[in-house]
Amino acid sequence: MSSKSKISSTDEDSNRSSKEQKNIVLDKLSNLKKENLKIEQENLKLKQELENLQNEMRLMIPGFASNTSNTFPMLTELHNKINDFIKLSCEDIFFDLLQPNLNMKGVVEFFKIIFLDLYEYVDNFFSPIEKAINSTLFIEQIYEPIDNVLRKSYQLNWKNFFDEIKKSINYNEIIKDIKKRLKMDFIKENGEEWNMMKEFIIKTFEIIFFCYISDPIVSIDISQIGKEVKYNSMTHDSLDGFIKSKQISTIILPTFYKGKVSTKNSMLVKSQVLAKDYEFN
Repeated sequence: MSSKSKISSTDEDSNRSSKEQKNIVLDKLSNLKKENLKIEQENLKLKQELENLQNEMRLMIPGFASNTSNTFPMLTELHNKINDFIKLSCEDIFFDLLQPNLNMKGVVEFFKIIFLDLYEYVDNFFSPIEKAINSTLFIEQIYEPIDNVLRKSYQLNWKNFFDEIKKSINYNEIIKDIKKRLKMDFIKENGEEWNMMKEFIIKTFEIIFFCYISDPIVSIDISQIGKEVKYNSMTHDSLDGFIKSKQISTIILPTFYKGKVSTKNSMLVKSQVLAKDYEFN
């Protein structure tokens, strides 16, 4: 065989091999497209099933089709409640009780103890329901549509839930704990300061409760309390006194967010801060 014929034969083999490889790649791409289409169809089917489940759950809740939360504060009303709570209840107890008797560390501890204790009461009441659903559905976190339905059902009976949790709160123990930890020995049981603290605890519980079952959820970033920040008028308000931009300050009252704290996409109420060098009486 001539060298020319050999070269021609080699070229044909090479072309045939290239075509075969190309066909293999095209077959794989075709199979991938079919698999993707199948997955998309399955996802669409699951989405439809979830929507049907959501609608069925809604129908199971009496009065869901109407305004189930007509006695529960809507988001705008809750926003106003939080602002009133900050401007009235928090400022009153700060100026009347805390500012004259404590230092920065004591004020931080006061609010941190109350917020954490009351949040725990509320969370301990509702979390078993959510854990049971997670366990039943073998999921780590409740799907958003189901969570929305749960919140609406909570709101429908919010007064019953509110009263039940309120009865379980041991106000005297919280006050005794604060009194002991902050060495507020001047506070006498059932005295003026004692009753002032009890009233504040009740107001704080009310706000935490409403935020917890609100739809959309209103998150309270309790972990902020006590942290030092550079003052920014876009995210902070001064609890007392003028604070310069970027001046080191301490967070006294937390930020309230529409949605989960992790997203921080919609601030409802700014955190309340004091300048680090704030002078107490």
